Amino acid sequence: MFGMLLFLSLLVLTGCSIADNADINSSLVDKSFVNSELCSPPCWYGLEIDKSTKADVLTKLDQLPFIAHEKYREYSTVWNDDNNAKEIQFDCVNFKYCGGALISNNKLKRLWLRVGYDLTLKEVVDKIGIPDFLDYGIRIQGGCKVDLWWLKRGLVIESIDEKADEECQNISTGNGITPQKLISMITYFSQESTVTPGDCCKRITWPGFAK
Repeated sequence: MFGMLLFLSLLVLTGCSIADNADINSSLVDKSFVNSELCSPPCWYGLEIDKSTKADVLTKLDQLPFIAHEKYREYSTVWNDDNNAKEIQFDCVNFKYCGGALISNNKLKRLWLRVGYDLTLKEVVDKIGIPDFLDYGIRIQGGCKVDLWWLKRGLVIESIDEKADEECQNISTGNGITPQKLISMITYFSQESTVTPGDCCKRITWPGFAK
């Protein structure tokens, strides 16, 4: 279930580096993941999975200067057995579709955030530690998708290369993962979710970084 919901969120995203956009206002970029502003991942500006309410989420979004206020969109979705769950998607000042918060039974269950700056896989691993496993696979539309999972933290990091599948080929031959690959999206999720790799990907233990 988690894999399908995450896939649906990803339909609105692209894998290009947002930081390459010359129009970006660097003072309005959310770098809380590396700065640990207010709280450390998987907490985000005081919002916590399984604790924060819908009102908490909306209040916090209204306070953050890099969020495009009054432009939130609410969609019906499913979370485990809750068919009345809602996802609130929001834009950033610098780009659209920068995040989404899934609410079930008035609790925050999943929060996905599009990365608006150059954040590498190595920086993430150096900060969080070795992931429990990773999923990787060649995308139908081309390129390579890699997800790194930390189950106890309720955290998954996604890296997408839209133009080439070289990274997937390297992982499949045991050469490790490129440390400087850029992160596309960060997702925090409730540990009550079902974590499956889906049809697109193969799941393996951490292969280490390429030399």
